[in-house]
Amino acid sequence: MFRRQVDTALVRHPSDLFRVIVSALLFLLAALFARQSYVGTLEKDIFRLINDFPDLLQKPVWLVMQAGSAAAIPVIVLVALTARRFRLALELAIGGGAAYGLAKLGKMLSARTRPNELLEQYLIRGAQAAGLGFPSGHVAVATALATILSPYLEKWPRRVVWGVVWVVCLARMYVGAHLPLDVLGGLLLGYMVGSAVNLAFGSPGGKPRPSAVLHALQDAGLAASSLAVMNTDARGSYPFVAMLPDDEKVFVKSVGRDQRDADLLFKLWRYFVFKEADDEEPFITPKRQVEHEAFVSLLAERAGIRTPRLLMATELPDGTALMAKEMIKATDLHHLPVEELSDDLLRKIWEQVQMLHAEHISHGDLRATNIMVDEEKEPWLIDFGFAQWDAGPERMARDRAELLASLAALVGPERSVQAAAEVLDSEDLAAAVPLLQGIALSTASRDALDGADENLKTMRQAITDISGEEPEVKSLTRIDRQALLWLAGAGLAIYLLLPQWDQVRQAFGSMGSVDPIWMAMALVAAAAVFPAAALAMIGATATRLPYVRTTLIQLAGSFLNRITPKGVGGMGLNARYLEREGLESPAAVAAIGLMMAMGAVTHFLTLIVALALVGTSSSLSLPSIGIIEILIVAVVVLSLAGLLLSSSRWRKRLLDPVREAWHSLLAVIRTPIYAAQLLAGSLGVTLLNIAVLVLSLHAVGAPLSVVRTAAAYLGGSAVAGVAPTPGGLGAMEAALIAALAAFGIGRGQAVAGVLIFRLFTFWLPILPGFIAFRYLQRKEVV
Repeated sequence: MFRRQVDTALVRHPSDLFRVIVSALLFLLAALFARQSYVGTLEKDIFRLINDFPDLLQKPVWLVMQAGSAAAIPVIVLVALTARRFRLALELAIGGGAAYGLAKLGKMLSARTRPNELLEQYLIRGAQAAGLGFPSGHVAVATALATILSPYLEKWPRRVVWGVVWVVCLARMYVGAHLPLDVLGGLLLGYMVGSAVNLAFGSPGGKPRPSAVLHALQDAGLAASSLAVMNTDARGSYPFVAMLPDDEKVFVKSVGRDQRDADLLFKLWRYFVFKEADDEEPFITPKRQVEHEAFVSLLAERAGIRTPRLLMATELPDGTALMAKEMIKATDLHHLPVEELSDDLLRKIWEQVQMLHAEHISHGDLRATNIMVDEEKEPWLIDFGFAQWDAGPERMARDRAELLASLAALVGPERSVQAAAEVLDSEDLAAAVPLLQGIALSTASRDALDGADENLKTMRQAITDISGEEPEVKSLTRIDRQALLWLAGAGLAIYLLLPQWDQVRQAFGSMGSVDPIWMAMALVAAAAVFPAAALAMIGATATRLPYVRTTLIQLAGSFLNRITPKGVGGMGLNARYLEREGLESPAAVAAIGLMMAMGAVTHFLTLIVALALVGTSSSLSLPSIGIIEILIVAVVVLSLAGLLLSSSRWRKRLLDPVREAWHSLLAVIRTPIYAAQLLAGSLGVTLLNIAVLVLSLHAVGAPLSVVRTAAAYLGGSAVAGVAPTPGGLGAMEAALIAALAAFGIGRGQAVAGVLIFRLFTFWLPILPGFIAFRYLQRKEVV
C-alpha cells in the first residue's frame, strides 16, 4: 500500500507551494461568489441531476461519505500509527483538524445557507438541512487527508483514496446537504490545507531506490548486475549507472513526480515571462516525458548525430519512468582541460549541432555539461530531455545562442564566434544575436560567463561584423517595469474601491440585478469610442487614411495602453502606423500631438460647461472663487512660465512642440472637412465615455442626470491623467466613486456602476485589442 520504491527522506517540493497559492486564490474567489447567496442556473441543474440519483444508493453512499466526517480523522490517524508511520499520523491529525476548523470558519464568514433555504423541490436524505453551506466540511476534510496521504501511497491505493474523495463530493449533493459551489469550496480548501502540510513537513522525495530501479531494469530484459547512484549534473532527472556482466556500464535516467512538477512549473514560468517561449506542452506523466526524450534521441541517432544509443525504457509501479542508454567513455566540456579545446574540436561541435538542426531538431539545453568529448576527440551530444522535434527557426536560434555562450565561457567570445562562423552561414549566425542576452540563456551558462553582459555584447558585435547584419536585440520578456506599475495600479484600485466589506456586498447586490438592456447600450457606446478616435486621427493628419484600419489601430492602441503608463504604447503604435501610411516622422508626431491637444481642449471645455450647469441647476454647494484668488493663480502661472521660457533649453522643449502643433492645426483648418473630423472625433470620444457611465449607472438602478455624470467623469479622468498607472487604474475608480457619492449616489451603487463602466472601457477592450494588434502585425501594417 505505502510506496516502497522511493527513498524515505522527506523533501519540501516547490510545487506544493504553487498548489497552496493557486488553491487559496481560487477558494477566495469562490467565497466571494458564495457571499452573494445566489444560485445560478448551471449550479441548480448540476445539483438536481445528482440529487435525483436513485434512493437505493443511499446506504452505500452514506457509508463512504463518512470518510469526510470529523470521526474519520482519528480513524485514519490510528491506521497510520498501526503501520508505524508516526510522522504521517501527526501530519494527518494536523491537516484533518485544520481543514475541519477552517471549514467552520469559512461557513461563518460566507454565511451561505444550505439548499433548503436557497432551492425548492429537492430531496433531503437524512438530517442534512440545518446549518451553513459554504464550504463543505466533509469534502474539505476528505480532500486534505487524501492530499497528505498521496505522496506516501502506491499508484492503485492513491487512486482509491481520490476515488473516495470524489464519492464524498457527489454524496454531499446526493443527500441534499450542499450545492456544487459548496463542494468546490471544500475541495479547494482541503487541497490548500493538505498541500500546506506537505510543504511544512515535507513528503517523500520521489527519488527511486536503487534496488527498485535494478529490479525494473532486469524485468525489462536488461541484464544489470548492480546499480549505483551517479553524482553528475543531470537537470530534470535522477541518474544512475548500471553494471552489466561484461563490465559494460549503462547510464540510467529516472524521471518521477518531482521532475514532472518541475517541468510544469518551469514551462509555466517561461510562458508568463517570455513573449515567445515556444516550448513543448507540459508532460502529463513521467512516462510521456521519457517517451518524448527517447523518440527525439532515436531521431538524432538515425540522422547520424553522435549520441549514446538508446537501450530500453520502462516504468516503476509508482509511475517513475526509466530510460537506459549506453555509457560512453568521455568527458564533458565543462571538465575538459582548456588546452584540449582546439579549434578543430570547436568546429566539430558546431557541425554536430548543424546536422541536428538540418533534421529540424533543437536540443534545448546545449550547456557545456551536455557536450561530451571521447578519447578520439570527437564530440557527443547527450540529454535530449528539453529537445523538440519539428523545431522552428526560433528554437534553433536559441540553441546557437546557448552554445555560443557556453563555449565563450571556456575559450572566450572571439574563439566561440569564429568557430561558429566557420560552420554556420551568416543568416543562421545572425539569428542568434537577438538571443545573446542573459535572460535568454540557462543559469549555468550565464554564471560560467564572467562579465556576462560585456562578453555577450562582444559576441553580438563580432557576429554583426562577420555577417554584415545588425539584428535588433529585442525585449524577450512579457513583464517589465510598466507591467509592474500596472499591477501596482490594480492593487491600488482594489484597495481604494473595496475598503469595506459592506460596500462590496452592496456593489455585488447592485450588480446582481443589473438591467441587461442598459448594459447592452453601454457596451455599444463603449465600442463606438474607437471609430470616434479613428475619425479624430484622420482629421489630425489631414490625409486620406483607411477608416477601418485606423479604427483597428485605435483598438490595438487601447491594449498597449493597458501595459504602459501615460498612453506611451498607443502613441508609439499610432506614430508607426502613420509612418507606414506615408507620413514623415515629424509630421506623424505632430499629428498625434494635435489629436491629443484637441482631445485635451474638448475635455477641458466640456468640464467647464458641465461644472457651470451643475452649479446653476443643483443645490450642490461648489466653492466660490473670488477675484483675489484668480489674480494670485494668474501671477503664479505667469511667473512659472516666464522662468521656464528664460532658459533656452526649456524654451526649446516647450515652444517647439507648440510650434509644430500650431502648423499642423493651420494645415487642418485650411481643409474644413478635416477640421470637422478632428473636432467631431475628439468630442465624440469624450461624449461617448460619458454616455457609457450614464448607461452603467442606469443599469444598476442609480440614474443620475447627464450633466452631473459628465462632471463626475470629466473630473475623475482629469485626476486619472496624472496617475502613473496605465489608464489611471486605481485613481480613476476612486475619483469617480467619490464624485458620484457627492452627487447623492449610494456607495454600493456607485462602486457597482463604476466597476461596470471600467469593465466596458478598460477591461473588455484588452482581448480584442490584443487580437487587433496581432492581426495588424501579421498584415505588416505596424
